[in-house]
Amino acid sequence: MVADAVMSLDNVLAVAAAAHGDLLLVVFGIALSLPLVVWGSGLLARLMMRFGWIVWIGGGILGYVAAQMMLADPALGSLLGEALETLDVLPTLLGVTMVGLGWWFAPKPASETFSGRSGARRDGDRLPPSGHPRR
Repeated sequence: MVADAVMSLDNVLAVAAAAHGDLLLVVFGIALSLPLVVWGSGLLARLMMRFGWIVWIGGGILGYVAAQMMLADPALGSLLGEALETLDVLPTLLGVTMVGLGWWFAPKPASETFSGRSGARRDGDRLPPSGHPRR
């Protein structure tokens, strides 16, 4: 709920800034953009539930952009000096690392895990017709 409110406020501020004080453009922009944001977020949520790799790619993009922002920071540039130019690979490395961590920590499908009982068999294992395990 808080995220929705923050996203809405961010959207209103962006539309107001783009309208440059024209009230008609502000009203039109908000009336157009809010339904698009609501519809788009619902669509994206359904896609993320169906295709988990979308979350990994999103994490990679966030890692890439975060590293680019760090490298563009003037304070870091003055601190590292010429060594900053050697870190050009950092955004790509951080992006790939975030995708890899997303894949590594993603929940595994139920078919790849045991049921948790002692001596439990895998879901795909079948008992012989007699119903007793072979010895």
